[in-house]
Amino acid sequence: MTSPNLLPPTDGVDCPNKCTFKEIVAHERIVFTHGGGRAAGPGASFGATWFFETLAAGKTKLTSRLVFPTAAARDFIVREFGAVEGGKQTLKRPAEFLPSLAAAPGEFVISRVCPAPRARVWQAWTDPEHLRRWGPSGVTLSHARMDFRPGGNLHCCMTPADGSATWGQWAIREIDAPRRLVFVHSFSDEAGGLTRHPGNASWPREILSTVTFAAASDQTLVTIRWLPLNATAEERRTFAESRNAMNDGWSGSLDQLTACLAG
Repeated sequence: MTSPNLLPPTDGVDCPNKCTFKEIVAHERIVFTHGGGRAAGPGASFGATWFFETLAAGKTKLTSRLVFPTAAARDFIVREFGAVEGGKQTLKRPAEFLPSLAAAPGEFVISRVCPAPRARVWQAWTDPEHLRRWGPSGVTLSHARMDFRPGGNLHCCMTPADGSATWGQWAIREIDAPRRLVFVHSFSDEAGGLTRHPGNASWPREILSTVTFAAASDQTLVTIRWLPLNATAEERRTFAESRNAMNDGWSGSLDQLTACLAG
């Protein structure tokens, strides 16, 4: 088990970790000790307890408590390993991951807590001027034209660093502002005709996309669900085998969205 409370290094240094479970009380707490850190140099050793507290409205409060042998050891981990920021990121991730546990068969699900009220996040998804400011990492979104209504569409051009142009579109099915947006995603040509994935001929021609926006104080939980539509067995198989790539692609887009909203 790798400790979930420390940021990974960015200098290519291996950081072996070992955690030993000491106590597990289902639905209440998990207690373990952590040892390790870096292949060379001081590591991180501490005791950890994760608490699970049931709240109203079907919510759970998750608390992570780390105990170090000395204050100096704690300060070293905060300074050298980014323990505070690592802990914050770790505590956000369950909210992003949990929706995938309820995914329909064959469905891809990813979530992200965005640092803005729901109305602002909705606008970032539904206003072409805002859509141009975020998207897949390393890709410029241009020529975004939107007819925002059920039966309308978004048509846009995605341009990566090499200058090539890939067109895509959303065929909008449902709008429940600011809670839910449903559309069919597909690749297209400049005229708006349906085309194949430019790099994968067996990728589904149409993806049913459902995006929900759940308000949480001054933040918003965005959940994206993808499911192949009118797909052949080969297309469904390609979709199932591409989950890592979809996760990377959507994670990059959501990173861009989060930075845009924070700015």
